[in-house]
Amino acid sequence: MTSNQPQRPRFNHVGFSVDRSLLNPDGRKRIVDFFSSCFGFEERAEYTKDGELLILMAGGPDQFIVLFGHDQPTTANPPTDHFGMACNSLDELQQYLGNVRSFAAADGTIEFDDYEVSTLADVRPYRLHKFYVRVATPFAFEVQYYEWLDEASGAVADAAGPGAS
Repeated sequence: MTSNQPQRPRFNHVGFSVDRSLLNPDGRKRIVDFFSSCFGFEERAEYTKDGELLILMAGGPDQFIVLFGHDQPTTANPPTDHFGMACNSLDELQQYLGNVRSFAAADGTIEFDDYEVSTLADVRPYRLHKFYVRVATPFAFEVQYYEWLDEASGAVADAAGPGAS
C-alpha cells in the first residue's frame, strides 16, 4: 500500500433483529451466558432494554454484536448465511471450541457444526481451521483461524486472517 492510500477498513460490529422474546430477562441471560462463557464477550448492560436491545462487546468498545428485538426478525439460511470471528492462534480457537462443545452438551438447542480443517491454495496458501455455532442470532457464527503456509520454505506462519503478515 502506498502512503497516499488509506489503510484497509476492518469490520467492527454486526447487528441483527431477533424475536423480541429472545431479549426478555431469561433469553438475555442465556445469550449473555453463552457468549460470555464461550468467547469472553461482555454485555453492555447500560444499553440493554428489555425486549428491544442487547449489545455484546468482544474485547473492546469497537468490536461488538448488537441484537435488536423486533416483531419481524431477520431470517437467514445458516450456515451459508454467517458472520465470522478470526482467532489469533490455533490454541485460542481450540479453547473457544472446547467452551462451545461444553455449552452445547448442556443445551441441545444450540446449533453446532464441529471443527473442520481445509487447505486452500489461495493467493497466499493456508489451512483454515473453523467451526460454526448458532445461538439466538439468525446467522451462524463462524470461528476461524488462518494457518498461513509458506510453500517455498515449508514453514508455517501464524496470523489471524487474510492480509495479516
